[in-house]
Amino acid sequence: MRTIVPETLLEAMVGWVNLHRERHAQPIISVDGKVLKGAKANKQDNPLYMVSAFDVDEGLTLTHQPCKGKGTELTAIRNLLDTLDIKGCLLTADALHCQVETLNKVVDKGGDFLVQVKLNQPSLLAEVDAQFQDYWSLPEDKQESYITEDKGHGRKEVREVYVLPAAFSEALREKWSVVKSVVAVVRDRSVKGKGSYETSYYICTDHLSLELASQATRKHWHIENQQHWALDVIFKEDEQCIYAGDSALNMACCRRFVQNLFRKSEGNLSVPRKMNKAVWDKDYRASVLFTSN
Repeated sequence: MRTIVPETLLEAMVGWVNLHRERHAQPIISVDGKVLKGAKANKQDNPLYMVSAFDVDEGLTLTHQPCKGKGTELTAIRNLLDTLDIKGCLLTADALHCQVETLNKVVDKGGDFLVQVKLNQPSLLAEVDAQFQDYWSLPEDKQESYITEDKGHGRKEVREVYVLPAAFSEALREKWSVVKSVVAVVRDRSVKGKGSYETSYYICTDHLSLELASQATRKHWHIENQQHWALDVIFKEDEQCIYAGDSALNMACCRRFVQNLFRKSEGNLSVPRKMNKAVWDKDYRASVLFTSN
């Protein structure tokens, strides 16, 4: 595994994904980094990071880019964009990637970008917040929002989403020229009787509808729940102490490739049950490898 050229293995996975992936009208692609905690020789070394592009509706990893440490994620995502066809897609990312260069690159490639705004962009955050505070001071019948409610296991969450056309000052408008809309997500949570209230802000290079803004901000976290969690819990990725040569990178690619194979395989079993079945049923194993939908 350490002698395989990583680019060759990744090319095989990307080719398979492009063949089996169903394209939706406007695919939502979540981009996020994950650390491989065991992929280092000693405690002083930086572990391997993998920045992945994840189709949230298909549940598939489209491609990935390695980097050394979280501080190099910005470069990694831009390199990843060079290899990814994002025309007509809506990309989502956390506030680390709220960078002019990244937004411009997504737009130049024919995609759109929805990204959270936090204190790493203080001037931008202040103006987005001020715009929504002015909007919320209007009479309620002049406001428009999209509301969803979730309940279960002693937990209740009401999400209220607002979308406005971006109205920045001249200085910010020149800098963030590709931003078309701003989004606010207000979450009112109650967990076993204990309440919390949170407001998150986003910018987007497209004029989003309220419903799409609600879906995209929510679905961004599918990469955490469907990819990262599965890699750690099912594939035990953080426990893999492999680091020599390109072995850690190649094994990480294999895990994501296998995850894709089982996600697209027939049947309603969970991924762990499909994996178990593939161990003892050679016909099923062959169907996963060679006839996935």
